[in-house]
Amino acid sequence: MASQLSLQAEAIKIEEEWTQDLLYWVKDLFHVYKTRYVETVALRNFNLKIHRGEIIAIMGPSGSGKTTLMNILSGLMLPTTGRIYFKKNPEEKKIINISRLDLVERTRFRRENIGFVFQDYKLFDYLTAEENVQVPLLIQNMNPEDKKDRINEILTSCGIEHRREYKIEQLSGGEKQRVQIAMALISSPQIILADEPTGNLDTENSIKIHYLLKDISKKYNTTVLIVSHDIKVREFCDKIIELE
Repeated sequence: MASQLSLQAEAIKIEEEWTQDLLYWVKDLFHVYKTRYVETVALRNFNLKIHRGEIIAIMGPSGSGKTTLMNILSGLMLPTTGRIYFKKNPEEKKIINISRLDLVERTRFRRENIGFVFQDYKLFDYLTAEENVQVPLLIQNMNPEDKKDRINEILTSCGIEHRREYKIEQLSGGEKQRVQIAMALISSPQIILADEPTGNLDTENSIKIHYLLKDISKKYNTTVLIVSHDIKVREFCDKIIELE
């Protein structure tokens, strides 16, 4: 484990070398799952730079550490060792070491910076598509007119505005995923973490969702990280990370 002095020296070096377009800098990440009798290494000496507006695919077989990496990047988990540096705004001086935040700070970090898209549609079935998209805004002190404009914009950008009054149970799988992407995007996150976003979709809808993620990344300069087994995702990404 790095000493306090070496961490301070690294932080200074990181600040000096940080570029305007850099969002994450992952250094020497190592994570092990322990049970009473077994230790399983999920990530070993993993290093990665993630830039603003990039679309990145994390690929590899089951058990290779894909979801572990996503959970650590979001602050849902802390690594066994290693550092995850993050800078929200190019104009800010402050660089956050996510791996040194406490539980409350990491919760705030996720709320302010990250949108999630899951395979199994984390939606409220008893609400309409529009009402689902509004949910992340409930904790934000936003002017009602601004909220309305933002919701209209995101529903349109995600191609779901014509289904805004439909209950979730009335939507197709592809439409449900569009609603989930709209929910992830509504709070203007720095990065969208998508865990197998096309796992429940047929080939045609999978391609459409990949195109949608690419379009919103370019439109809003939002970084998108996709964990996937779908080899077709390669066609839509700027960078492919293979885990073994």
